[in-house]
Amino acid sequence: MIENYVIITNNLQVTTERPDLKLLDFRVGQIISADVMDIIESGMVALQIIPPIAKRESVQGKLIAAHTDIHLSEGDRISLKVIGTGKEIKFKFLGIENKENKITDEDSTENVAVNTLLDKLEKKLATLSNSKLNASDLHEIKQLFSKIPDNLKTIYPELKSLERLLPQIEQISPHSLKIQVDDSGILLETKLKNLLTSDEGLIKLLETPNELITQRLNDLTNVAMKAATSFKEDTPKLLNIIESLKLDQTYNPKDNVSLYIALDKIEELLHQTISFDINTPPSKIQETIEELTVQARELLTLIKHHDRSERLDELERNLSAIIQKADKPLVELNEKRADIIKHVIDSDMKVVLLKARNILKSDEVVELLKHTDIATSHTITISFAHTLTHSIDKLINNIEYYQTLSRMHDMVFTFLPFSWKELKDGELIFKKNKYHTKRSYTCDINLDLLSIGKVSISITVMEGEFFVTFKAETAKTKELIGLAKEELERGFASAGLKLKAFNIGLEEKIDFSKARVEKGLDIVA
Repeated sequence: MIENYVIITNNLQVTTERPDLKLLDFRVGQIISADVMDIIESGMVALQIIPPIAKRESVQGKLIAAHTDIHLSEGDRISLKVIGTGKEIKFKFLGIENKENKITDEDSTENVAVNTLLDKLEKKLATLSNSKLNASDLHEIKQLFSKIPDNLKTIYPELKSLERLLPQIEQISPHSLKIQVDDSGILLETKLKNLLTSDEGLIKLLETPNELITQRLNDLTNVAMKAATSFKEDTPKLLNIIESLKLDQTYNPKDNVSLYIALDKIEELLHQTISFDINTPPSKIQETIEELTVQARELLTLIKHHDRSERLDELERNLSAIIQKADKPLVELNEKRADIIKHVIDSDMKVVLLKARNILKSDEVVELLKHTDIATSHTITISFAHTLTHSIDKLINNIEYYQTLSRMHDMVFTFLPFSWKELKDGELIFKKNKYHTKRSYTCDINLDLLSIGKVSISITVMEGEFFVTFKAETAKTKELIGLAKEELERGFASAGLKLKAFNIGLEEKIDFSKARVEKGLDIVA
């Protein structure tokens, strides 16, 4: 049957209104195909969605009544791109596919590239379909890590680093949980991209309550400010020299265009150094100093081709001094920045696991294990190393499963990176509302606990106000949550956070797999 969905086109944008709020499971950015099943009347057609891989259960055979001003014929297969979801699902009309399944549209190259990427991700996810670990698996791996002999951990610090992975729930605080999630391996590539390409990455790190990172960032800022102060001291003198040269008729711009352009560039950079203060990002200071030295070298080359004067000689001496003075702070700034990046890398779970796996595959480790309490026999020694390596592989695959899932759905999926006997399963989902006029962020927390069953929590912050919703599978669990309501409200108040709404609901069956993906957080991983 044709369900009561209506499609209206406007400037090649197809909007699917859903008056009954029935859900078609699409993700933003997804490219879908639909067959034109029938031309019902003028401007109205019946479309059947062609389900993509891994979506067959949710969209198989869905028929949509479509009002359209685009000329379509029965038997056409059209391509649509999902550009928004929510109360409405929004599509962009991409074109009509030909028999070779190619889109007859000017954007075909881009669409094929998108489809190719999605296909690769879907195939990757299929290979990792059994890689998702539950809380029991994580606890067992944690126990196995604790059995690594001390002499091995002394020789290989990378193996000792396994100890801090998957801490017990009793060790978790709000601050440490944030650090654990940040370092769970899911966001590694994104963090490195931010660190290497913009100040945003450093700013985000400053928000992380990690004393080691904070100290390293403070060190970087201090070195940058020392460099900035040094250049600010020399700036007035250099500006005076440049100004006097410009006023000197001997260096008329008509005859010395290159020289004047070079002087202007130096002058502009020197004025930037005057504005440096404690709030100036270290990367901005470093970028300016590096550019200043480049321009200074170019200006020195130009000076050699001009008639010398006393002011020009003075400028040459000062430029040479600036270049020499820049070397040390630039080296220090690069070292400090590299130190921060190294610390971020070394703190990441995926990196720790990859290093440990490489070590455990070496013959030296098997030989060392022969001289430990584990080595009751050669077979057991090899078996322990193999079991340990296999467990590390499982953890790495678990991380890659969530990375792939995050990339496919254009949001962040992660696991709860700690050991908790009470927890059967759990997940965190962070979202950013892309299409609402008011910017909002949501964190969904799904827990399956041995004693009280499944609980789903959704926390949304919008314009400084928090909206919290709990859903429980049993009336008893709902009642327990209700008893803790006042404590939660006090917690928000003591933290200076405004709790706008608090709701507790009962849901007969909570399905974690039905995560909403329409408001995903952009991620490159």
